[in-house]
This record gives sequence, C-alpha cells and structure tokens, in this order.
Amino acid sequence: MRILEQLEEGLGCRPKYFAIRPNGAALKDVQRVITLRQSASREDTWLSPDRPEIWPLISHHGFNPQSLFGVAKQGNVYKKTLAILLAHDGIVASDPLVEVERLWEVGRFDEALTTFNAVVAQLALVEPLVDRGILRFESARPSFHEEKRLSILGLFHIPPDLQPFTNFEEAYPDAVYYGGSEEQSYVKQAREFYRVMGLPIPKMSSAAEARKAIHEMASALIHVSWQLAVCASQPHCDVTLSGPLEHRILDTILGHACNPIDGKEADRQRERTRYVNRLSIGTLPNLDTTELSVADAISIRRGDAFENFRNKLRHAMNDLSTGSIDEAPTTARSVVFEEEMQEAARELKQKVKGESFSSRLKPNGIDAAVGMAAAGVVDAATFNIGLAVSVGAGSALATTILQWLLGRDPGQKVAVRYFSSLSGQR
Repeated sequence: MRILEQLEEGLGCRPKYFAIRPNGAALKDVQRVITLRQSASREDTWLSPDRPEIWPLISHHGFNPQSLFGVAKQGNVYKKTLAILLAHDGIVASDPLVEVERLWEVGRFDEALTTFNAVVAQLALVEPLVDRGILRFESARPSFHEEKRLSILGLFHIPPDLQPFTNFEEAYPDAVYYGGSEEQSYVKQAREFYRVMGLPIPKMSSAAEARKAIHEMASALIHVSWQLAVCASQPHCDVTLSGPLEHRILDTILGHACNPIDGKEADRQRERTRYVNRLSIGTLPNLDTTELSVADAISIRRGDAFENFRNKLRHAMNDLSTGSIDEAPTTARSVVFEEEMQEAARELKQKVKGESFSSRLKPNGIDAAVGMAAAGVVDAATFNIGLAVSVGAGSALATTILQWLLGRDPGQKVAVRYFSSLSGQR
C-alpha cells in the first residue's frame, strides 16, 4: 500500500481534500494511519530495465538543503521538487510519515500530530506528482548500528554514538569563554581531525569557524553513510550528494572498499580500481516557481524541450558506461559526455525561449551535474572486487559498496553507478 492510499484509507479522503479542513487531523486519525502502515507492504520497485535512469534519494535530515517534508520545510516542498524533476527521471523522497510513527511510538503525541498535519498539507501540494509515479517514497531508515552504515563509519574510526563530534561540541563553550591558547588549541584539533579523516582542511581561525567545519563534516558523513546504506539495499533509488565534501567522502569510501589485493591480481587490476567523478550536464533554465501551478509544472516537465534533454542525458549515460565492458570510463570519454550534455543544455535554453512559460525564466541558469562511480569487478559471485581486507568491517564495507555499484546491473565487468549531484553547500 502506497502513501496516498494509506492516507486516503486512514483519513477517508485524499490529502488535497483533507488539507482544506479547518481543524486538521485529530489524534485518532494519526493512530488509524499508523495502524494501516504497520500492516502494509512496502512499495514495489519501478525501474525501467532498458535505459539508465537517475532517481535522486532525498533524505529526511534537517540539515539537508534538499529535504522536502516536515514542519520546518513548510512552503518549500513544491519549489524544490520541481527544480529536481526537470532534469531527473523522478524523485525518491524519504517517507515523511516515518517521523510521525517514531514520535508516536515514544509517546510524543502532540508533536506527532503537528508533524502529521504539516506532512499532509505538503503531500496535498505534490499529490499529482505522486499519482503520476514521478515522486515516490522510501521508508528505510538504517540506524548507525546497522551493519552497512556501521562499516562506513568504522572506516573513519567513528563509533555509532558519534562521540568524536560530540566531544568538539562539548568543548566549544570553554574555547570561546577562555579564548587565547584554549581557542587556538580547539582550532588546531579541528584541523587535525580533518587531516586524520583524509579530508581537505577548510579555512578556520576561530572556534566558531572550527565548530562550523566540524558540523559540516558530521552532517556530510551522516548523510553519505545513510545514502549508501539505503541505496545498497534498495537499488531503485540513487545516492544524492550535495557539495564537494560529500563527494570527497564518497571517493574515500570507494577507494578503501575497492583497493587492489596483493600479488598478481593487483597488477592486473591496478588501472581499473576506482573512479568518482562529477560530470557537468550544462547550465539549465531556472524557472520562477512562485506562482506555478501543479498542472503547469507537469506540462513543462512533459514538454518536448525538457523531455528531449532528459532523453539525451539517458543516451549519454548509456554511451559512457557501456563504451567498453573491460575498462572503466576514461577521462576522454567523460569529456565527450560533458561536451554532448553542454550542447544539449544550450539547445534546451534556446527551445524554452519560445515556450509559453518563457516569461517565468530567471536570467541566471542552474549549473547541473550528475555523479559517476566506477570500479573493476573481479568476481561478483563471491563479492571480490579487489579487497584490501577480506574479514570483519572491511569485508562489510566492500560488500556494501559492491551491492550499491552492481545494484542496477549485477553482470557488469566494470561496475558503473550514477548518482545525483545536487547544488548546495555542505
């Protein structure tokens, strides 16, 4: 049973009708929907097997700039959804009713009711997109103790309680209060933390800047570990990263999981171990969605201009990933991909000037990109991708990465998996 069906059965009507009721939901409504969800089966997968697709997984995390639902996201859901959908096949959003269930389970009924009413109002805005199957939901919420996520955190020596990040937060007040050498020591430790994590050290000269940098690192690691853990188990959705720090973390993870093994196999695999690239797909038209109706949005997305662009993106991804079954995509082929997509973006820009919605175009476009990860596969049947380690956490990490890379096509010789690279600072 899908989310709209759950709400319709539990509330007696669709969200778009329920949202206009003056009093909103009552606690008994929330309880009824939760009971239905507990007995419902999860959504079926929906991928078309004959073409490459990207379905960005949009997380529920409050720090995620692309997050769509929740009390703090009122008024943003429709604008954000449209912007993502113009260049992608669809969206997989983290199921917003999971938050309601969790609040309910711990007895925070008033908060559950407030969140429920906010989510229903937001779903009412995007209901036609859900009906058309271009906005779907994923309910998986792997904890920090779940094996896949634990293996990723373990690579960076971060325990599931995230204590190293908590230590910095607890030390911050004293660093500010005492200042001087105390503050400089705090900054020095933050820089060292970045170095040990193998991440580029950002500019920081004060405790406030160091604290901000640590928050960004924690958010990025939490987000990437959740994305990989979900997408390794659910191949119908795609990892979605925001900003260079998350890309660097993914690159580090893939590098450790796919390092060559010792001996002759290492020599054979050395030239095709791993790649993580952010590939430009050009500057896309930027629409003012302030007064855009749902019907207008669907019409624009299904129009020839944007549909032709998405078709060209699918063909370009297919050409890049299947140019050779024995070699990972090369830099030269990546350049060709970017050139083709930049030309497609220029064609799109010219076409939309003659469309009925041209008056809604903003002067500045949106720089768009997709990500690509690739690694050589030695023996998928035994989960051997040139592992540096074969037992314990290292094996769990390698298995997680292999499951993600091969999730769409288990028979690949070189595992290639595209991911979404959305704009935003992290």
